Amino acid sequence: MSEIGLSDVLQDDADIGSEDDTYYASEEWLNESLPEYLESLQEMADPAVHAASIDDGAGCRLMVDPYASIVVTPLAEGLDIELNQSVAKIEASATDGVTVTTRAGVEHSADCAVVTVPLGVLKNGHPDSSIEFEPALPPRKLDAIKRLGMGSHNKVPKQQHICDSLTSMITNSQLVCTQVILRWTPEDVFWPRSVPQLNCPDQRFQWLNLEAYGKSGCLLTHIFPPLAYDYDGLNDDAVVQEILKCLRGMFPSEAVKPPIDSCVTRWDTDPYSLGSYSFQASGSQKGDVEALGNPCSYQRIFWAGEAVAQEGRQCVHGASMTGVKAATDALGRPWRGSVFSTPNTFKKTKNAFDILGQGGSDDEES
Repeated sequence: MSEIGLSDVLQDDADIGSEDDTYYASEEWLNESLPEYLESLQEMADPAVHAASIDDGAGCRLMVDPYASIVVTPLAEGLDIELNQSVAKIEASATDGVTVTTRAGVEHSADCAVVTVPLGVLKNGHPDSSIEFEPALPPRKLDAIKRLGMGSHNKVPKQQHICDSLTSMITNSQLVCTQVILRWTPEDVFWPRSVPQLNCPDQRFQWLNLEAYGKSGCLLTHIFPPLAYDYDGLNDDAVVQEILKCLRGMFPSEAVKPPIDSCVTRWDTDPYSLGSYSFQASGSQKGDVEALGNPCSYQRIFWAGEAVAQEGRQCVHGASMTGVKAATDALGRPWRGSVFSTPNTFKKTKNAFDILGQGGSDDEES
């Protein structure tokens, strides 16, 4: 039997387009990425190493305390923030700044705008969340939006009653992916409490044991495609039953009782998300992430979010760093307004990144 090489595995993707187009389905990409990936796996071996919190300081990859107290609340202090406002149109002018119009017809004028909507919103044109840009976005940016992928990676945390509320658990992770939360009473915990991750032959599911990270009685279930996409049409109860069926097969000698509570979220069908987080789809180009993040429309519209992150992609800290970079870029424009001149803004941001981690990024182009 002949040995199958990497080139054979990648052959189907190699015919998509040019060499640059297929970089993310190539042996070159794998060779560059694999060492960093293996190093990250070693860093994750001890769960205590990367559980970040206010009390314990910076960590890596995993945040189990509410983001609000670390990032949102400090940065929101003193700012006028309007919630539940769906943006319908953003108009930019070289001399008059930007005008942002909501679906309720309310207009907001400013020197510039920072767009942070998920990539899924930009890709899908949903009637409840799509945004019209005037002038139209540059062709290079539109191409990047089209080529980059928006995944659906669902998670199912299982939590007992002494942990934080279900609402807090969802809010803590909603920037990352879709979730379902299940809760048991403390005496009904049936899995090994100290093992960080649980795996099984069923490729739909994988579990992160949050008990090992200080959240007693909580399992986080990762759900992968194709089930991750709208759960194959299953309702919330049916999704929970599929997970329980798998867990009972994994622990046949344990009495896996029904959870006392559950909450299923669906980020892939939420019109204001339309996916969990972005990824380099087959056929995407090396410069697509940079092109998506470049300022445009007379240097009045800036971009931030996990999809434009050069570091920390798909993660909250990566999204946060792009927001700081967008604000820093705006500070360098001659028309900058007073909204960016508050001296405490970046001090508070630095304090947040002492917990979340820091990183740099490249200069933008027009």
